[in-house]
Amino acid sequence: MKIVGLILFIFASMLFVACEDKSIPKQELSSEIIPDLKIIRIGRIAHTNPESLIIQYAPLMDHLATSIGVDRVDLKLYNSYDRILEELDKSTIDIGWLGTSFYVGLDQKSFTPFVRPVWKGRVTYQGQILTRADSDINKLSDTKGKKFAFVSKNSTSGFVFPKMMLEQQGVTLDSLQEYAFLKKHDAVVFSILSRQFQVGASYVGVLDLPAYNNRKHEFTILAKTEPISNEPLVILNKVDPIIRKKLLETLLSAGKLGLLNKVPGLDGFTTVKDEDYDSVRKLKKYVK
Repeated sequence: MKIVGLILFIFASMLFVACEDKSIPKQELSSEIIPDLKIIRIGRIAHTNPESLIIQYAPLMDHLATSIGVDRVDLKLYNSYDRILEELDKSTIDIGWLGTSFYVGLDQKSFTPFVRPVWKGRVTYQGQILTRADSDINKLSDTKGKKFAFVSKNSTSGFVFPKMMLEQQGVTLDSLQEYAFLKKHDAVVFSILSRQFQVGASYVGVLDLPAYNNRKHEFTILAKTEPISNEPLVILNKVDPIIRKKLLETLLSAGKLGLLNKVPGLDGFTTVKDEDYDSVRKLKKYVK
């Protein structure tokens, strides 16, 4: 009975730890239990359905593990960039997929930009301000006194650039009837469709998601931002140089190898430098 009780206690403890983890990883054996287990962990925002993201990126994760010679490469999903930064600081992940605006606000020296994604053939993207096609909002100045949905304060396309565009038209946050940060781009779109908010900001391309692809006609795009450098994937400086080299080679060839076919709009990855974000960095000094 004591043995059975001990087994049940261990099993319950494992369940408790699993529930406490705020990330959304696939089930794994801890490298703390098996010290020699080699795992590379990549942290990413769960910007849409977590289960779908795990499935979409599975071919890439599996191929990375094989090509660099480790036991596994895990995609760890989080609900904020701050959480990804915490995991980088603790070295519990090796690569962090950060947002452009969030990255340029950091003074962090323990990691460097590694690659950036190529979305639909482009290394830059745009934000947009959109409303329902049947609304009475026809231009940015019409948003004054309306309910506005943003993504997050750290979202370049979902807040920083749109906020600047609004201010250029005399619309401040205080002049809105209400505004909120909904954390996800598709949540902004849904909130407009469901009439919870009258207008919102998101990245251009969110309407290409399967849930909204057939409903584009229900929206009016009021404005688009200037091109913004695609978000950086940063890597810890202490990652083994040999592994770093193999990671880079595999990520740069991922598109041609067909490893990203399940990820909507993602064609591949390309190299990136810190200087590629200087224009956003300068803009953030003027947008508070």
